[in-house]
Amino acid sequence: MIECGYNRHSFPAVCLDGRRTLEKLVAMNTVPKILVVDDDSRVRKFLTEALNHIRPESQVLTAEDGVDALTKLTDVDMVITDCIMPKMDGIQLCNHIRRLNKGIKVVLVTGKVPYAEIPHDMFDDILMKPFTVGDIEQTIKNLLPHQGHPHGRRHPADE
Repeated sequence: MIECGYNRHSFPAVCLDGRRTLEKLVAMNTVPKILVVDDDSRVRKFLTEALNHIRPESQVLTAEDGVDALTKLTDVDMVITDCIMPKMDGIQLCNHIRRLNKGIKVVLVTGKVPYAEIPHDMFDDILMKPFTVGDIEQTIKNLLPHQGHPHGRRHPADE
């Protein structure tokens, strides 16, 4: 049995042969990156903890608004963004993302914008508040399957 400790980021290290750490996998560009964008720190924390539980091998980044998110898009596979935020909302952020890299999956989270008013064709999925960890898990399974990495990089567990 291989035991994996906790790394300096306080989430489980991914062990393939008992020696590789999450940091090494990140450096090898094999770990999916998910960017959580929300101006509410409680929602950012909830989503980060849920994603670390659902997909512990992923690297979860956070941003407080769309402007902050634009500085963190390098090698990101998925963005989960709130709709209504200061500086730049989720729809404006998605427009920027689609111009920069159409391969990035974008999930919109909203509780205030009516479902019918959301431009559905812009987003890969939409989560209406309140949502559950199960809703997030289903979205992750649908958009970031374990079988391969969205940017063409294989996930080490699949080898």
